[in-house]
Amino acid sequence: MTGRAWVLALICAPLLAACGSDRQAAEGASLFKKIAVTAKSGLAARRGKGGTALPADTEVMAASALKTVKGSILIAQFERGSYTTVLGQIGENGGIRTYATPDQKAILVKSGVVVGTRGFGDDLMSARADDAIRLIRSRSVGTAKRIYRYLDGEGIERPLPMTCSIAPAGGQALAFGGQSFATTRVAETCVNGPLSVDNSYWVTGDGGIVMSQQWIGQAMGSAGFQLIRP
Repeated sequence: MTGRAWVLALICAPLLAACGSDRQAAEGASLFKKIAVTAKSGLAARRGKGGTALPADTEVMAASALKTVKGSILIAQFERGSYTTVLGQIGENGGIRTYATPDQKAILVKSGVVVGTRGFGDDLMSARADDAIRLIRSRSVGTAKRIYRYLDGEGIERPLPMTCSIAPAGGQALAFGGQSFATTRVAETCVNGPLSVDNSYWVTGDGGIVMSQQWIGQAMGSAGFQLIRP
């Protein structure tokens, strides 16, 4: 199997709706040779009078990616393992974008909200989050049901239902990648029995999520995401 075919199979096998054309996959594969994988500093927010900004090393990653990569770009920092990476979009189908890292891992995103991962181990197979997405993007107060799905030790997909409370938590200015944004931070708390997780989304006036901190699963923990190019 060629490298390109392996990447496409890795991402598409359990979630075909998220994948685009083979041409998109071929274009996406070329990203692996163009963008950096690591940075010493993370996406931890810096807050002050001037708003929140990316750390300097991550700004370098963003600037490099903007010069060399076409299409939408994310920078992500993963809580477990404490590493930062650039992801380039390699496909879109059914409203779900597929972003890939240079080392052939993938994040599946719907309207700025993570709905799947591939290649990380203990992946989030899928997430039903449409009601939560609607409340987050409209910066509204409300309660939504989410269903996360993971594979158990026997390879059987198991649901994890959660009830999520969502509410705006104040305005905040952001600056990164040579751009500035006026946003509203939207806070989300999701619970299932003793399990409780907190997510945050920085949402622009048109409903775009330009920065977020999202829980992916009990194994992967949380990750921070910065949208460098929509």
